[in-house]
Amino acid sequence: MLEDSTQPPTAMVRPMPAEPEGQKLHPIIKKLKNKETGLGLAVYMGIKSRHPNNPLKQAAAFFSEFTIPAATGRKRAASDETQNNYQERINTLIHTLGQINMPIRNLDEVTKKQVRHFFQHMERQGRSTSWMANVNTAVRRFGTWIGKPELCPPLGQLTEKPWSSVKRVAAERDRSWGALEEGAFEDTLRKVAEHCPTTALQLRLAALFGHRVTEFLMFKPANCLQGDYLHLKEGTKGGRTRMVPVETQEQKRWLEVAIQEASTNRQGRLQYKEGITLEQARNHLQSILRLCGLTKDQTGLTVHGLRHSYACNLYREFTGEPAPIQGGGIVDAELDRRARREISLRLGHGRISVTTSYLGSHAALKKYAKENLQRIEYLVKHDNALQALMKGARFDSLCLVGPIARGDTLPKNQSSVLAYAATIQPNETRQQADIRLGGHVMAICEQLSQTLGRLITAARLNALQDAEDRFELA
Repeated sequence: MLEDSTQPPTAMVRPMPAEPEGQKLHPIIKKLKNKETGLGLAVYMGIKSRHPNNPLKQAAAFFSEFTIPAATGRKRAASDETQNNYQERINTLIHTLGQINMPIRNLDEVTKKQVRHFFQHMERQGRSTSWMANVNTAVRRFGTWIGKPELCPPLGQLTEKPWSSVKRVAAERDRSWGALEEGAFEDTLRKVAEHCPTTALQLRLAALFGHRVTEFLMFKPANCLQGDYLHLKEGTKGGRTRMVPVETQEQKRWLEVAIQEASTNRQGRLQYKEGITLEQARNHLQSILRLCGLTKDQTGLTVHGLRHSYACNLYREFTGEPAPIQGGGIVDAELDRRARREISLRLGHGRISVTTSYLGSHAALKKYAKENLQRIEYLVKHDNALQALMKGARFDSLCLVGPIARGDTLPKNQSSVLAYAATIQPNETRQQADIRLGGHVMAICEQLSQTLGRLITAARLNALQDAEDRFELA
């Protein structure tokens, strides 16, 4: 049933300058800067004296000795994974500054100018907005901890192209395993089971109950089952526990299988081998996925996509419509809100807005489609080599067709089609004209692939059966 139901700076640290006019910081970021400025300065200065002129050792020692406070939620230390991620991102900064001839000797010598060059280099390398946003957070908080709160401005002030700094929170495409053809999910699990039956069972439970990876790797089914609910405690994000209803016969059936299999483990944990560490369990999972060809590069699917499947299935059950990201129609606003509220609780999130990253929203999809087309138009217009190639021959039509022409966000491993119709010269047929310019179009496709960062293939417009969606390039 749906139910209707958020250390002061040390004396050594100079005061923070006033916030620049017109620059509105998020309240959480502003609060963190006020609270955390200089929090790790004493730790860093001690480390610097022990490891002078060695920024990598300074970073390793700092994140070993300094406890990162959680940015949101209850007062607690961040997880070991967060500590490792922060160190990895600072290491990336150090290595990259060396690669672009801006090396540093000590971490407190990094300047705002170097940070800007670093992010613009990452932008030119095609790094994702999400990745750059995560690095931006790590560099900003690290600067704040060592008494340099203005070291790393917001990402929007660091990148060259406007879309590079806009992190899209709502889902842009369906990442659920529901995107597989009918019956493919069961076939996939059978393939996984040939290598490891336990891993196949873990993946099935993730689809049935919305487990995160760490949650199903640490899952104790008998201990978690409380009446008609699973009380998930171990491996949850930020230690936030949640209750997940056990409602369907399929859920009950596979939960019984999991309890039976885990009963042979002295800890009651569902593992392929008793006594393994969490890291070993992760490595085993990744090796099985690679063996089965279930990697993001190969299929576009991730294990986290099983949580997307769970969320999308619940939305259809609660509203009678597929989720917006799966092409569903608009439902009553109150019903949509209540469905999202229930889904957010079952996924272990405190905010309803988080569900847009799983389900999408009609408004966001429309906005993203417009932005995607604007991005294509901008890149094509500013690519001089591409412009020269397109002007080097006469076309009646030169257009992208299909999903990319609608502005849909597509997996990078999915190719798109450039359709063309050459201008017919005297005593020439349509087919002859198209064949005459075929080699030239291939050169355009090669350059366009580099420009857009995805494979573009050529096709004669006259030979396509369905080319209703078109985005004209020339």
